[in-house]
Amino acid sequence: MILSTVNVNNKKSFSLIELVMVIVLIGTVSSIMLPNLFKINIKNQIELDSLKRYLLSNYTFKKNISFTCIEKDLLCYVFIDGVREESAIKDFFVHKPEVYSSAYPYDKIELKRVYISEFDEREVVFNFTINNDFKSNEFLLDYDDKTYHYNSIKEKASIYDGIGGYKDYVEFKLAEARHDIQI
Repeated sequence: MILSTVNVNNKKSFSLIELVMVIVLIGTVSSIMLPNLFKINIKNQIELDSLKRYLLSNYTFKKNISFTCIEKDLLCYVFIDGVREESAIKDFFVHKPEVYSSAYPYDKIELKRVYISEFDEREVVFNFTINNDFKSNEFLLDYDDKTYHYNSIKEKASIYDGIGGYKDYVEFKLAEARHDIQI
């Protein structure tokens, strides 16, 4: 009688090398994708009308905090008590915004230059600052056919249809106030 042996352990399994390769592949893909997802997340969090809320909820400061955008490449930086945070925020503005006084005659505001590093001084195109009593600078920002009115009191900027829309609103409020005085 001939006895034959049957191999019962005929299971297929992954070798150690195959498992290591899969782990390396997953690690590589995640290291490429996660920074891009984080950038998208930051852009979605920072909005022109809620900039004050964003800064107050994401940073702590003693004297002041500034969100400053420079002309070259339109990069934006957060300065806490005069010290620049390391990372720049890209693509917040696609083109140069226009900044105006919120008081009549709504003159264009020329912003000061800022040092990005010890020897690198740049032209500022946008600056939003909150001081230690949580008051911010007041101005109008004209961008993409909308005008944003930033003031010390409100947490969010008011939005109008361009500078003309803001002027119409102010004139309406002045006429309303005159009418109330006459009554």
